[in-house]
Amino acid sequence: MENRSLRNTRMHVIYKNKIDTRHDALISEFLFVSLIIGTLFLIFFSRSIFPEKYFFDNQMIRAILNGYIADSSYTNVAKVYKLFGMTATTSPIIESLVAALVFFITMRSLFLKKASWIRKKKNFLFLSMWGGVYAAYLSQMAKDQIAFLIVIFPAFILIKDEKVRFWTFLLCALIYAAFFRTYWFLIIIMTFSLRFFPKTHSKFVNVFRITFVLVLELIVILVFYRLLHGSSILDIRDSINAVRIDTGNSQSMIQSLFKNTNLFYELANIGYTEIIMTLPVHLSALSQIMYYAWLYLILFLLKEPFKQLLDGRTECSIYLLFLLSYILVQVLFEPDLGSCLRHQIIFFPVIFYLSKRNSGEKTALRVKFR
Repeated sequence: MENRSLRNTRMHVIYKNKIDTRHDALISEFLFVSLIIGTLFLIFFSRSIFPEKYFFDNQMIRAILNGYIADSSYTNVAKVYKLFGMTATTSPIIESLVAALVFFITMRSLFLKKASWIRKKKNFLFLSMWGGVYAAYLSQMAKDQIAFLIVIFPAFILIKDEKVRFWTFLLCALIYAAFFRTYWFLIIIMTFSLRFFPKTHSKFVNVFRITFVLVLELIVILVFYRLLHGSSILDIRDSINAVRIDTGNSQSMIQSLFKNTNLFYELANIGYTEIIMTLPVHLSALSQIMYYAWLYLILFLLKEPFKQLLDGRTECSIYLLFLLSYILVQVLFEPDLGSCLRHQIIFFPVIFYLSKRNSGEKTALRVKFR
């Protein structure tokens, strides 16, 4: 009698667990489908929803396709689109269809067997934000769409083998640096300098060493640029902002505290920019709120990978170092926080990869060079 009662209890527990599992699966599927439908809606109606300033890149590329002469980076982007049959008069509907297809493939690849990731509130919020900014920035012909399609999409969506993923990512990043954004070479160099710099088991020492390496590299960049061009690299950002200061698109602008007349003032301006990019000291625009929400969600999702980095553990992924180097280089060039956000959103699959690889399922990629 007691054995029968125990057996019935076990069957009841198993049955309840199956119901709970199915219930959780249905919630995950519902959230997954809702996010896809919501983002697709934003993609196809983006030009009616988002302000005109979100499409400045698109307007420039269409102008180049129509014969306008621009710098080589924009020209090369336009050549890629022209190669695939896009013209100055291509319908925005075609752009939306392409973006929708890329978004669907991305979501299916990342979440087909991992939809449970979405149930956590922070993950759902992060993914919802990415869907919104994807529709705003990556659903049109633009530099950032090319960056996503050339660098991130092949390595993190199409390729599953870890070693092939790394070499694909590195090769595609080098190609993108050569033809579209030269400063990506700086990011790649900084990534590998962090990778090979000696580490200890002391968190304090590792923080000091990482900071020392990054500051030293920034000084080298500042000095070499001034020697080669006779001006400060920070003047690029200031010249862009000087044109925008009296327009309605300057709410989240990052302005220098001092004129970049010497290395000391340059470092002071970099430090000030880093504070602006890290702490919400001034909130006057939606783009600023979105940027800080995005940044802090990233830090929260990647707290374990960052802990590995500071602890000097060898399983720290090289993709985290690339992301860290990328954000640091943004301090030199980004004119406003909206641009910071726009340029970071292409790394969503990388962030998802890092957060999943540190959730206990698999270890992050360890690249060894002999």
